[in-house]
This record gives sequence, C-alpha cells and structure tokens, in this order.
Amino acid sequence: MGEGGMRGDNRQKVLDFIRISHPKSVTSADIVRRTGVSQPQVYQIAKALMESGLVRAARKGRAWHYTWNKPSDPPSRQPQAHPARAVARAAQAHFAARFGTPLQIREQSPSIVFLGGEDCAGFALHFTPLQGKPPPSRLAIINGHLWLLEKSDMDNLFLALGGDEDTIDAWAGDFASLCLDVEVVRVTDEGAIIPLT
Repeated sequence: MGEGGMRGDNRQKVLDFIRISHPKSVTSADIVRRTGVSQPQVYQIAKALMESGLVRAARKGRAWHYTWNKPSDPPSRQPQAHPARAVARAAQAHFAARFGTPLQIREQSPSIVFLGGEDCAGFALHFTPLQGKPPPSRLAIINGHLWLLEKSDMDNLFLALGGDEDTIDAWAGDFASLCLDVEVVRVTDEGAIIPLT
C-alpha cells in the first residue's frame, strides 16, 4: 500500500477513535496507544481534523484533549466557519470608538480579515491552537501584516490577534516592544480587548 493510502488509513483510525470515545475527550497519548499511529502523525492528523471542524481541542494542563465535533446538521447545510470574523467584530467596535470613525470589514480568508475606515486600517488575525511551541512561521505572519500596515500612509493603524494564546504570547515577548506605529491588541474568546503595545 502506498504512503498516501497509509496516511488516509491513519487519519480514519484517529477520527474513528475520537468519534467512538465521544462525549469523552481523548489525549494524543490515548490515540497513539489505542491506534498504533505514531505521535508525529497523530499531531498532524489532529491538527487537520481541527482545521476541518471535525474535531475540537482543549488544553488541560500540559495535554491536549480532543473530542468529536458532532454536527447538528448535515455538513452541506453548515456555514463555513470564519474564526477571524469574531476577532474582527470585536476590533471593529473597539477601534471605531477609539478613532472616532466607522470601520468596514472586508473578509479575506477564514483566518485573516482586513478592516478599513477614514484614515485608519488594520487586520484581524486568528490562529488555531497548536500543541507545543508555535512555529516561527506564525510570528512571521504577524510581522508580515505589521510590515504591510507600516507601509500605509494612514495615521491610525492596528492589528488584532485572536485564537492561540501561545502564538500571541510568543510574538508579544519577542516583538511588541519594537512595534511603534501600529497598535496591537489581543482579542479574547469572550471579545475582550487587551493591549499588547
């Protein structure tokens, strides 16, 4: 059997194990022990299942716990999830009041939303939670959007970050003090705004 077929079989094994364990959550160690799929493959498969909306994850202590995201409607009827929209809505209300001008939301992708108004512009970014240390590519995404904003001739610039706290904390620890022209905030899952710069 080819590598692609094996990878597909492992994905199905992981999904089936999470599904039959529902409503109880399972850890990566549980999945490895019960399915025989290697730890690195479980990590990649679980990440893909979360991104597709089939599985939910929550961190409890040092371990991630996975549960099946049982659909209430057939998948064809469910709207496509856009996690950055919630971050964008909170940022829109906050910065419209702060700058005294309405902001329009223009969606770009499920994880990035552009907001603009008279003499102000910004991005809302959402990061899916990961296991372990955030990859440098995530910090580069944040810095890339900051660079784009800094090239703007607008007076009021902002960046709103939501989702994975580890990614946001890693960026803030390394780069927040260097950010002079763009106001950066964290948007919590509840919609609260926490200044980072």
